[in-house]
Amino acid sequence: RLAVLVGLWLVGAATMPMLLLLTMGRVLARVRPVLRDGWSSPAGHSLVRWLVVLGCFAAGAFYYVIVRPEKRRKTGLRSVFSDDEIPALE
Repeated sequence: RLAVLVGLWLVGAATMPMLLLLTMGRVLARVRPVLRDGWSSPAGHSLVRWLVVLGCFAAGAFYYVIVRPEKRRKTGLRSVFSDDEIPALE
């Protein structure tokens, strides 16, 4: 059971940056129809849904990269930032 959880966590941590970029692309693709048809159109509702998904992925990335740097040290994961540049939020 623990091995499955660790495996899922590793897959999630490895795919988080790509999911964030793909979701940003989905959001940007829906901006033009919303500007043309308005927020209450189906395109507007779709944009709102994708913005929520983007927020969830961004919150997950923020948590693993900035809020919990001590977790990175224990697991060996590295960030693009050094630990001196981003202080841990307490």
